[in-house]
Amino acid sequence: MKRTLIACFALTLSGCSQLDGQLLFNQLDMEVLDGPTETTNAFVRTIDGAQEELAIALPLGSDENLTGSILDAHDRGVSVKLVIDHDQQEDTGFAQLIEAGVPTTLADDGLSYFEFNFKDDVGWTSEQTIMSSAFVVADRQRFISATTAGGLTEGPRISVSGIGETLVEDLLTEHNQLFGGADAVAVTAFDAPAKSIADNRWSYWMSSGPMMELWFGPQERITKRMIDAVYGARSSVWVLTDDCANEGLVAALQTKANHGFDIKIIVGPNFGDSAAPLSRLLQNEAPNVTKRQISTGRLPTMVLVDLEPARDNRYHPAKAFVSSHDLYSSSRFYRAEEVVTDQLVDGTLWVLNDFGHTSAELATLTELWETVLDQSGAL
Repeated sequence: MKRTLIACFALTLSGCSQLDGQLLFNQLDMEVLDGPTETTNAFVRTIDGAQEELAIALPLGSDENLTGSILDAHDRGVSVKLVIDHDQQEDTGFAQLIEAGVPTTLADDGLSYFEFNFKDDVGWTSEQTIMSSAFVVADRQRFISATTAGGLTEGPRISVSGIGETLVEDLLTEHNQLFGGADAVAVTAFDAPAKSIADNRWSYWMSSGPMMELWFGPQERITKRMIDAVYGARSSVWVLTDDCANEGLVAALQTKANHGFDIKIIVGPNFGDSAAPLSRLLQNEAPNVTKRQISTGRLPTMVLVDLEPARDNRYHPAKAFVSSHDLYSSSRFYRAEEVVTDQLVDGTLWVLNDFGHTSAELATLTELWETVLDQSGAL
């Protein structure tokens, strides 16, 4: 399940050195990585190649091979800025990095405030507010991003890696905010998110056909983008996610299934862990949606839209959404019991737009879907 190398032009108005000239092209490599070892190896290659600086966001720190490469970079004089989730600071690898003095920011440590709409204090613990992004930017030139990294749980990961001025600039803008403390739980006096939109471009065009998008939560409402795509589907929607606790998505899937669209979802063994009442909506409120589950490993979050021909036997442009976090609720609800929402999650969303169904990237993601489908059973 490998990939192809694709490129897009990034226009610049200034002169470039020979090295800068190479960065006029956003060279991207999208692939499915087979488990934690292959993912760690890919991240380590990027980290080991850094000579001056590393901007890193990691959701997990139990894989000491990965955290060890960060420590080695720090020891050889590379400037390292690491962002991790507050609740994972005691992971063995993270604890070693913090003890060694690697500059580290603990993100998403919970949120509480007085909600004027409810006239009551509301709050979410640090366990319910999550830093899920997994990416490395090396020397402001090269990057790798994945659905997750740093953990030891088996299961496929989806990665996007490469070079390019525009993508690197947007990833660094997001990292600078997280490292500086402007994360998903940083709010203004009016209880609005304090983070700024980090992705300044709507798209990254590819000369080979597909178009890539990059979005960061919570400002861009990652699950909301996927819900909108479900409602806009012309033929089919296939969903992979380890956990689904999103009433908006469930309603969208059921609506499309009611109208005869090919709607399928496969969840992982952790289904129901984040918010059991919301997860039960998938089972109780979506009778026409084909529901499957795998029993081991962990699934990445991926939504494939319009891979099948529509009723007029025509293929419509396909979209593939790849998210760093599960499909949590897309609204900040307070129902006497706190629930996890994607407005309280720092995450990354890659979107592949394939207008002709011809890219190797889309074929790679389709192969992943078919592999997981063969391994799944009825939910």
